Amino acid sequence: MQGLGRAVEFLATLAIIVAVGFWGRLMLSGLERHRAISAALLALAIFGTILALRRDYRGPSDGARLAVTRDIAYLAALMLVLWAVTAPARWVSGSALVMTEVAIIFDAFTRVVTRT
Repeated sequence: MQGLGRAVEFLATLAIIVAVGFWGRLMLSGLERHRAISAALLALAIFGTILALRRDYRGPSDGARLAVTRDIAYLAALMLVLWAVTAPARWVSGSALVMTEVAIIFDAFTRVVTRT
């Protein structure tokens, strides 16, 4: 049963990576269309990520470095997406999408590494 859970998690992560890769600009344009609500939700997500970063930094030293690095990748992605929503520019939206892909792939990598 554990193998099925890992397979589902892998397929879901792969689906998210493909969705961001192919339809990321469309998602960003949807966020830009509702700029105020999107900015508020992204700011809330950034605040939550900072709290998670603090928790992981104070956690046990076994996986703290990996967890903190993962949290910083997500924090950078969220900040770039917020920037792309509030002050849209071509290079910002591309950077936001690439950093989101990097954060998701790094998160998947950390899950595989910590299980072995």
